[in-house]
Amino acid sequence: MFIMFAGVGIIGALASILASLLVGSSSPPAEEETPDAAPAPTVEIEIATIKNELAAMRQLLEKIATGGDTK
Repeated sequence: MFIMFAGVGIIGALASILASLLVGSSSPPAEEETPDAAPAPTVEIEIATIKNELAAMRQLLEKIATGGDTK
């Protein structure tokens, strides 16, 4: 019985080592490789964008409600 558990443990350890060799490590890219990110939009810009999207959705829903073509 002990030999069976030892065998399963050895096979598991070997499988783990083999998997780590084949897959490799997933290290994050270096900072110098990443492009400069655009500055984050301000709250006012985000709110204006959301208002525009809601207005477009309202118009689309009104067209659907009146039976108009959505395309």
